[in-house]
This record gives sequence, structure tokens and C-alpha cells, in this order.
Amino acid sequence: MKRFAIQCAVAALLVAGTAAAGPSTLQQQIKALEGIDLRATPKHQVLAKTEALMALASKDRTLPLADLYTIRRIEASTWFFAGNAAKALELMNAIISDLGKTSERDSALMQEMRANRAALLGQMGRTAEALSELQSNRAWFAEHKGKQSEEYITSTAEVAALLNATGDPVAAESAAAEAVALARSNKLADTTVTRLWINWATLLTGSGRTADGIRELQSVSRYSEEKLGTEHPFTVGALRNLATELNNAGRFTEAQGILQRTLEITRKTEGEKSPSLTFTLNSLGAAALGSKGPAAAVPFYEMAVQHVKNYPYTAAPHLYGEVALNLAMAYEGMGRTSDAMALRREVLDSVRKSLGEQHATYARASSDLGASLLAAGDAEAALPLLQTASAINEKVQKPRAKLRIQTQVLEGAARVQTGDATGYAIAKAAMQTARHAVLEDLTTPTQTLRNAAQFAGAFTEFAKLALLNGHDDDAFEALQLAQLSDLDHAGAALMARTTAGNESLAARLRSLQDQNAALGKLRSERSALLAASKLTEVAALDAQAERMEREIAGAGAAINAEFPQYGQLIRPAPMSMRELQSRLHASESLLIVHAGTGSNISMLVGKKRVDHAIGAIGRSTVDQWVARMRGSIQSALERDDFTAPFDAAAAYGIFQAVLPPALDKIAARADTLHVQAGGSLASIPFAALLTRKPATDTLGAVALRQAPWLIKRQALLTPASLALIGNERPARDGMRFAGIGAPALQGKTPFALALRGVGQGGAPDIEVADLPPLPGAQQELQNLSAAFGREHSLLLTGADATRSRLLQIDLRPYDVLAFATHGLVSGELRGLTEPGLVMTPVSGQAESGVLTASDVATLRLNADWVILSACNTAAGDSTGAPMYSGLARAFIYAGARSLLLSQWPVRDDIASRLSLLTVQAARRGTNRAQALRASQLKLISDPSVPGGANPAAWAPFVLIGQ
Repeated sequence: MKRFAIQCAVAALLVAGTAAAGPSTLQQQIKALEGIDLRATPKHQVLAKTEALMALASKDRTLPLADLYTIRRIEASTWFFAGNAAKALELMNAIISDLGKTSERDSALMQEMRANRAALLGQMGRTAEALSELQSNRAWFAEHKGKQSEEYITSTAEVAALLNATGDPVAAESAAAEAVALARSNKLADTTVTRLWINWATLLTGSGRTADGIRELQSVSRYSEEKLGTEHPFTVGALRNLATELNNAGRFTEAQGILQRTLEITRKTEGEKSPSLTFTLNSLGAAALGSKGPAAAVPFYEMAVQHVKNYPYTAAPHLYGEVALNLAMAYEGMGRTSDAMALRREVLDSVRKSLGEQHATYARASSDLGASLLAAGDAEAALPLLQTASAINEKVQKPRAKLRIQTQVLEGAARVQTGDATGYAIAKAAMQTARHAVLEDLTTPTQTLRNAAQFAGAFTEFAKLALLNGHDDDAFEALQLAQLSDLDHAGAALMARTTAGNESLAARLRSLQDQNAALGKLRSERSALLAASKLTEVAALDAQAERMEREIAGAGAAINAEFPQYGQLIRPAPMSMRELQSRLHASESLLIVHAGTGSNISMLVGKKRVDHAIGAIGRSTVDQWVARMRGSIQSALERDDFTAPFDAAAAYGIFQAVLPPALDKIAARADTLHVQAGGSLASIPFAALLTRKPATDTLGAVALRQAPWLIKRQALLTPASLALIGNERPARDGMRFAGIGAPALQGKTPFALALRGVGQGGAPDIEVADLPPLPGAQQELQNLSAAFGREHSLLLTGADATRSRLLQIDLRPYDVLAFATHGLVSGELRGLTEPGLVMTPVSGQAESGVLTASDVATLRLNADWVILSACNTAAGDSTGAPMYSGLARAFIYAGARSLLLSQWPVRDDIASRLSLLTVQAARRGTNRAQALRASQLKLISDPSVPGGANPAAWAPFVLIGQ
């Protein structure tokens, strides 16, 4: 569904017009007509008023032409809000045709009417026509009114909205930014500034700059509340858009709180008939879907659908279709496929009647219903629906639009299933378009990941089609693209430096990569200055950015001349299956797993064979199992009871889904299994899956020790990037070790067994110094130092373990680094906006107590191994962000070839034991994955460790990399 602020900005053109001037009774009646809420007034009442006023106007020769056309425009708008967009367009075309025969044919009045027609075309899904109309409109105002005029500024903002609707978010953001800067520098009304600012902030996220967009939405929310008041519609709209972007960023809990607030304000100020309630309820459904699953989302979506049905004249005609299709999606996620299919049929019929068969919502309804029929095995019925959707999308969507790509893949699958061999080529062509959108040279890393996530569903469907038709190579590539992550980008940067061949070139590569990162930060600073309308500073920053771009281009050209393969290596392109097999050892296999909407795919790639399985267990079921498994672990942590029961049924359910019996027999032959899993599966250690059906759904303390954990069968690790597999450096004598941590802290732990973190849910009102000390961390680092030899070791502990001290040290000589401290995720402490590791705080230095992910990315490492013996170090860079997008990404980028990370809070005594045992085994020549496995097995079998057999204790650590 389109963003609220953008949608309303376009639709509002159909209601707002040029105010009538003059005191005549007829003009006063026209002005009164303009004040009617067309969304809340029955059609027949408004049409009766327009008919009466037109009769009077035809007799009044002194009535200004603008007033006459205001009546006619309101008549057209009435038909639009009554659900007859075709009639509204017919009337608008007649208005413009008639006006073109008058002296006003090249006037501001004509431009106003053309802008109204553009808005109507946009609402009808004819976005390309609408954009052309508005671009002409904008050029007219630039020529006749100047670029400082309110008309030009408003037109620029509307062009931005339509650029976004046609699939060009980068150009849209640029136009919206221009509109905001001009509005603020020309001191336009606070309402205008706020509206344009909301639109721009939303478009920032659409162009891949999610953090900038969320920051601007937070800023404009404060601005609107200060200037316009808490209950002003624009304040509520800004908050609603902020919640939408928080949803999109996976920060569902934050979004829910804001949405509940906007719901209360809207009901108070606008009443139950407000169309804003539909948008808010729909967004609450999205938040619930992301945080708790489809069952929690259904009530909100149902309320949104019921609201549109109760007050159909309050909303744009397409709105019912959008929210009802979201409800159908949630039904499908719950397994209520018949309900989902029935609702999609109903939407299809409703949209056909209200908007016709060429609207984008009709295309979505056709595509969704076709997908349901295809999943149900009825390709014959699915194909015509998907063909219809594809034909509409070709007219109203850009070639790279998500729905267009998704529909083409499904159409190809339906063709194949109905005996049309050309279907595979159609689907593959769509995949090539999506692949180019993800990996093209000019795409930033952030936009690459956003595009990959956008097309993940299409990549998954194509992978399934490819496997079913014997195209394993195509499937392998599609699954890699579906799971593209921050680690792939960091791994590509490291791989490029590793492959450079000499230290001087590697250093220049790192410098170039850092320059690109600095340029990204500069653009973020520019956004903040632009929002504050500090145009002089913006100009200075632009000049600085231009200099940096020239320097980067020059350095890049020189490096490419010396190192031609750099351009390819720096981009995280998928690896071919043959290349991967050449890198794997005979005892290794790669398991790549992905859960789609209604099915799950597993590919197992070994040295000499490739196997796969396609199951009927979709993402929703997998997510529920993961939530149950994590929930039982979290219960043990929160209750400080490591003898608590473990959800064995969920752990076995996941295992069966990813390794069904036939595939499992082959996977069991590998000594080491590289596991690449996306979505919620990335948040659990596969080591804690059960390979046999448990006797009971939950396992107690005794049964946990005897349980058939996957780790008992084979070693497991997660590749930082497939490009790094097979690039291991051989072990060397005299390896150097650096141990950092055991910070000097004064707090008190609330747990009997100290945890290396803040605890569940965070504690945003405390400072770093208030965190509890970790008595095992000092001994852990000393023991690790002894394992390498104290003459080869550096220790920074206690008062020496400060952020400033660490950042001053050259860490490149150290082969192994270990951090034994508290790990924090974004939001766990006051003011913490990214993950970090706790250091010893220095009095008077506010930022001294946390080594953030941004700090880590500036380090220069040449480490074979970094051990993060702390809590949640595998977590993302913000609440709800993908796993490994925080500290893991930063350390890989900095130069770490492998990492030992934790996926939840770690007991102090367990962390010190596991890290020491793992390092000792690795020092004896065991590879790291087997070394970690051996230490975990010792812990599980040791009855002297209280609760040691519970996965909450032994399973948090995962190995990333080599």
C-alpha cells in the first residue's frame, strides 16, 4: 500500500482548489461547496448541490471562470470518492478540453485542473500518464512563476510522489528533497513544510537510506507537534509514517506503540469515520505480523477491512482491495487457505467493479489469487490470472517493480506446469532483471540489501521452479540472492583485500573502502542539514562530497588498472556451484535453507554431488517453531533456571523441515556442515536441533544430557561469505593473542549466574558503569593468554580496558583477539543506537564506555579469529535488524576471517569455559568448527556444571567464517 502522506498529498489535489474571490451570493455558495468533506458526504447530496449551482452559474455572466470550473471539478471529485473513477476522469477530461477553448488555456487555472487530472490518473494506477502530466505542470510553473514559488514547490513534491509510484525512488527522493529545502528557505506555511517533509523522509527510506528516513520522520514529528500541535492531522500523519518505516525496518515493537497513540488521537479528533483509522489499523496489522505472526495480525486487518466496509465513501476506492489483500495474506500464513482464496476472489470482483481491470490493485489481486491457485496445484486456473496481472504490470509498473517480477516468475511456473516449456525462460528473464537490480555497479550496499529483501520472495519461487526442472545452478544462485546479507558485503570487502596479493595494495583497498564509507556518512549529514534548511552548509557539504567522489574515482581507477578483478570481487555476487565445490573439502558440505510463503527449500552441496528437498512447510510455521525454541531458552534465562524444560518438539520440527529423511542421510556423511539460513532460522544455532523425534514435547534436565543434538553428529559453522570458503590461512607457530575486557564496573547482577549483558528487554535508564562486573572474564583472558604464551600476548583488562586505549593500538600483528565483556544491542542503554562491547568507562567522557560497531569497523585487523565472549554479539545493528548485521559485519569488514559469536545472553562461567576449551583444541591442530563442537560436547556431558546440558547454557555460541 502507498505511504499515507504521499497518497493523501496526491489525492488532496482532487479536493483543494482555487478559493473564490468576491462577495456575491453565488460565490459564497461555491466557497461553501468547497468546504464539504466529499469523503463523508453521500454522493447524491453533493451532486444535487453542484447541479443547482451550475444552473445558477449558467445565468451569471459576471461569474469568474475559475469559480465555474471549481463547481465542475468538485462534481468530478464527488464521483471519484463515490468509487467511480472512470466517470471522474471523463468529467476532468471534459473540463480541460473546454478550458482549452477559452482565454485560460495557458493559465494557472489550467495547470490546477491538469494537476487534478494527474492526481486522478495516479489514483487509478495510470502512474506513467500522471507523471508526464505533472512534469509538464512543474515546468510551466518554473517558467511562469519561478522556482521559489509555492506552486513550483508543491508541483515538485507531487512529481516526487509519482516518481516513487512508478518505481524510481532515488529520483523521487531527490525531487522531494528539493521541495523541502525550498519550502523551508522560503518560509512557507508550517503545514506545507510539514507535509513536504513527511513525504521526503518517507522517500529517503524508499531510496535505501532507511536510517536517514527514520531520523527525518522523528524530526518532522517533533517539528509538527511543536508548530501545529499534538492532535493536528499532520502530526498524526508524521507519526503514522514513522511507524510504517519502523515496521519496514523490522522494529515492530516501536511501531506498535506509536500506532496505538495515533489510533487514540485519530478517534478523538476525527471520529470513527476517519479514513486514517483504516491506514492505522492496517499498519498495526503489519506490526503484529512482523512481531508475533499472522494470528496476531488478523484481528487488526479484519478491523481495517470492516472499517472500509462501514464507511466506504470515506476512502479512496482502491483502499478496500489493499487492506483485504493484506488480510488474505495473513489468513494464508495461518493455514486458512480457503478463507484467503475466497477473500481474494471477492477483492478481484470488487476492484473490477470500482476501478476496472487495468488498475494496479486489480493486478495485485489477480497475482495473489493466481499464486494461491498455483500453490494449491491448479495451474490451469492460475495461469490466466497471472497473465492478466503481468499485462497490467507492464503498463503501470517499472520493469524492476516487485509485483511485476513476482508475477512474471509465477506466470512462468504456471506455464511450465501446464505444459508450456517457454515458461521457464519467462521466469528466468524476470530473475535476470531482479539480479541486475540487486547487483548493478551503481547500487550502494544498503540499497543492494534492500533490493535483495524486496525480491526475496521471487528469488525463492524461482529457485523452487528451477529445482523442479533440473536447473540446480540457477536455483543455487537464486537462493544466494534471496539470503544476501551484510556479511556478504563485509566478506566481499575482506576478500578483495585478501586477494590483492601485496600489503601495499591491500592497504590502498582498505583506504578506498573507508573513503566510500565516509562518503555515505557525509550524505547522512547532508540530509540532517537539508532538513534544517541550512542551505549554505549543504552547499559546503556538497562541495566536500564532490571532492571525495573525485578522489574515490581516481583511486578506484588506479586500483582497477593494477588489480582488474577488484570491481568484481567487491560486489557480493553469487558463487557458482562448481566454484563452491572446488573449494569444499571432501568431508564438508554446504546446507543452504530458505523458507518461503508456502514451502521450504533445502539445497545440500557436497564436493561431488548436489541434492535438494522441497517441503510444504512455509515461513509461518518455521517462524512459530523458532519462536517456541527461542522462547524456552529465554524462559531459562529470565527465570535464572537452567534446569527448565526445553521445547524439543519445536527443535525437531525445524530439523525435519530443513533436513527431511532422504536429504538427512546424505548430510550425515559430512564431518562439517556449513549452514547458510535466512530469516528467523538465522536466529537459532543448528547445533541445538534434534535429529530424532523426542519421546516428549519438552525435555527436562536428565533427558537434555542424552538428547540427540545435531552437534553430537557433526560440526557446524556459518560462512561469513561463500567467497571466503577455501581461503583459510594455515595455522602458524608463535601466533599472537590480544585479550580485551573484564572492564571495571560497579553494578550488581540480578542473576545467581552472571550473564554477560543487560538482561532481557534492556535497561535504557542505566549507565555503563551501573552494569555488573564479570568475575570470570579476567580469569578467562588470563587463561587464553597462557594458552598462547604470555610472551606472545597483550592483555587490556580492568582500568586498562578503555575504548580510547584500544583504538590507539595497532592490532594488525595479532592473530587471535578475544573480547570478554558485556555485549549490548541497540537501545539497551540510554542513547545507544547500535551494538557495542562494554569497556571501562572514563569519568567525564560520555562515549568512553562502549566500543560500538562503528568503532570496530575502523579497526585494522589481520586476525584469523576474533572471539566475542559476550552477550548477543550475533545480533543485528538495531532492534529487529537481521542477524549478523551489527558487530559481526563490523569485525569481518575490519579484517577478521572468522568469529565466535553468541546469539543470546551468556553465563559468565560458561563463556569462560567454552572459549578456553575451544581455543585449546584449536591450538592442538583441530579446526575451529570441530574445536567448538568438542567443547560443547564436554559441557553437555559434564554433570558438575549446573544446567550445563540446557541449550540456553551450551548453545549460544556460533562460529562464523573459516
